[in-house]
Amino acid sequence: MNLPQTIHHLRHNSQAIRLLIQDLDDDTARRRPDPDSWSVLDWEAARDAPWGKFTAGDMLAAWVAHDILHLRQLVELKWANTVVELRPYIVQYAGEW
Repeated sequence: MNLPQTIHHLRHNSQAIRLLIQDLDDDTARRRPDPDSWSVLDWEAARDAPWGKFTAGDMLAAWVAHDILHLRQLVELKWANTVVELRPYIVQYAGEW
């Protein structure tokens, strides 16, 4: 992992998000779609993909899983930073990453 490049991307993305939401009022920003309205979506709508049929439900599931992978990356960065910041002490007793 290229830590300086990752930090650069995180800073860039946070600026982009600020621009996207700067005009949202607090009520709009807090509004969440009603889960009952999701039933009108056709989660079985599909397209052909190189690996086979790809449904809207597959896309949503992949999106969620992809976001969780980003969380894992952030935790790994936090771990690496913590190990550095705790020097000269060692964290071996905590276990392997």
